[in-house]
Amino acid sequence: MNIKYLLLVLSVLLIFFGTVFLIKDKEPLTLTTSPYIYSYKYTTETEYFHVKLLSNDRDSYYVLQESIDKLQLTYNEETIPLLLKEIKVYETETDQFLIDLSLQVAFHSNDYYIDYPQAYLEITYTNNKEVSLYIGEFNFLFKSENTSDLDFMNLSATYQEVDGINTVSGIVIDLVNKSGNNIIIKDIDILSSSTHINNDYIIEVFDPVDSFIDMATFLDQDYSFFDYEKEPLDLFMQAYEQKKLIAPLIYNGDISFIHRFVLIITYIDGTEEKTYIIDDFPYMNTSIFNPEYIDNLVIYEIN
Repeated sequence: MNIKYLLLVLSVLLIFFGTVFLIKDKEPLTLTTSPYIYSYKYTTETEYFHVKLLSNDRDSYYVLQESIDKLQLTYNEETIPLLLKEIKVYETETDQFLIDLSLQVAFHSNDYYIDYPQAYLEITYTNNKEVSLYIGEFNFLFKSENTSDLDFMNLSATYQEVDGINTVSGIVIDLVNKSGNNIIIKDIDILSSSTHINNDYIIEVFDPVDSFIDMATFLDQDYSFFDYEKEPLDLFMQAYEQKKLIAPLIYNGDISFIHRFVLIITYIDGTEEKTYIIDDFPYMNTSIFNPEYIDNLVIYEIN
């Protein structure tokens, strides 16, 4: 047999088996979510929210924008259509890539509340394959009307470890009554089904607040971020008065991490109940894939 022919056959076999072994040893594609609490208010037509994933392959068909045919959020039998603005991919310090999806709710309303305690991002691809990824609790408010009686001068947060996770422990707000009337604040709350302001422990302060003070130390008493039965607030504010308040958070759900959220303040002006809404504000700048959140990560293998 011709030596050149033998060498050719051997080369073909080596290429074939090498390819087989490479395919066999290649890791499956993974998409990883870090569920947390989304709390947003619709403001403008150009406003987007972000869902971030980790993937072990930045070039996979399943992370390319042109591969996506449809996106929606689901909770039980409910669905909300989404629009995809863009996908950006970033390198990390690990072998994973950060996949950042810029999304928008695909409709507008003057008064509508999306309240999904357990939200899944469903992605349908152009090859008809579908994946469903758990992203956490999703809250999105459409509300065109807002009172002008109240305003705030400063808004910040306090931080500490809650259930092993560094998160927002309270808010500090300089609230201003701009109306010419005395009012009574009846409730301060977060746009969330599981995370709230603890009205029982809201206090007025007069000195600067250390952002990293332990809440129990600040209150000078034991404080639990998990035990709470919501009580009405009765905070009197004179006309044109300004009060600086600290309001601790309470976490009643499975997720104890929130970094951006909407505040809703309910008050009585005379005999009329009114609502003042503070747009979603980023109280904390951090990565949802920090090592401390590793126990909360959800990893999906895409076959």
